Amino acid sequence: QSIIVVSDTDGDGKADQSHIFVSEPKARHAPLGLAVFDNKIVLSATPDIIVYTDVDRNARFDPKIDKREVLLTGFQKKGHDHTLHAAVGSPSGQWYFSFGNCGADLKTKDGRHFLAGCYYGHSEAIGKKSSDGRLWIGGVAMRMNPDGTGLTAVGHNLRNTHDMAVSSFGDMFHSDNDDPAHCRSTWLMEYGNLGYADLRDASRSWEEVAKTWEVPNSKGKRYAMSHWRQNYPGSLPPGTVYGAGSPIGQTFHEGDGLGEALNGVFLTCDMVRKELMAYRPKAKDAQVEMGDPHALVGLKPDQRKQRFLPTDVVVGTDGAIYLSDFHNDTSRRTNQLSGTIYRITHKDRKNPRAPKIDFSSDAGLVTALQNPARNVRTVAVNKLVARGDAVFGQMQQLFESAENPYVRVRPIWV
Repeated sequence: QSIIVVSDTDGDGKADQSHIFVSEPKARHAPLGLAVFDNKIVLSATPDIIVYTDVDRNARFDPKIDKREVLLTGFQKKGHDHTLHAAVGSPSGQWYFSFGNCGADLKTKDGRHFLAGCYYGHSEAIGKKSSDGRLWIGGVAMRMNPDGTGLTAVGHNLRNTHDMAVSSFGDMFHSDNDDPAHCRSTWLMEYGNLGYADLRDASRSWEEVAKTWEVPNSKGKRYAMSHWRQNYPGSLPPGTVYGAGSPIGQTFHEGDGLGEALNGVFLTCDMVRKELMAYRPKAKDAQVEMGDPHALVGLKPDQRKQRFLPTDVVVGTDGAIYLSDFHNDTSRRTNQLSGTIYRITHKDRKNPRAPKIDFSSDAGLVTALQNPARNVRTVAVNKLVARGDAVFGQMQQLFESAENPYVRVRPIWV
């Protein structure tokens, strides 16, 4: 398995060069996550989270110069897809990630020990508490410091959430799926139970514990909220249950570059629906409701058989949305190697240029904190925190002057 660097060397908005950053011959086939934080490249390849530090910053891994560290290991079922997914940045400077219900047995360098299992995977962990005294079941959402310390579970009893999204207000969003047509997109309340399997210890599957008759007027419908145990004490509201699908790559867009309509929008790729779906979450009572999705990108009605499978989405440093597509018909067993990366920009900004990122000066870090790319902001947060009181005045000035509410809240985290 190889990590590929794709470049636009002449600035015309189209990639014209590519090369291999590093190859991992013994890594699992099709690793399920990749992230970049400055010169640290983070690969999620079960059973490991591997961090490469590109010391000389030439975008080519040289074992004589650069560094490779297995930051965390113990994610179960190397060849399965219900396992470790990508690390994503956050406004606190921590890295968030999730793994599916194949489970995990994780030990950290600062002495923490986390166990997770269920009827589906790593069942030997059922009923066993982690070092924090809690019982974590099924798939789990977690966060940690960039050095691998401070690992904390922030939600559990997922089925198989690919990636996560954390807004600048600290709200977590994700999409999950199930083979019966019960895909959903959800706000994840911290430490909440997402209700996939038995709420007590996940020893029983959804078939044994979901009761559609508990939801009024659900008889005869294709799906019901009871599938995710909405009416059970201890489980979170299931969010928007939208039926058949396969949600994977996700992000939260909070920049101004694509217009007001896309500021504060949760984006999720769905391969089965062949869409990049957009939600505008809104607070209601004690929760955040997702609302109904709309297709930001999709196929025309008469082109639904086209091979377009959106697999991941990120916001670039230039404010554009980057969308990857696997040229496939949704079959898992295929040798198709073709795919496309699309860039989506505002129609009035034909070819936005990526800004130069400066992490060395106070002014550069303040600018980086306002960048549309979440992982750039994550690096900036940690470097600003390290500068202590010296940057307090600049943080206060940004807080008082920023018009975008998502930008305004970021200095509070610092």
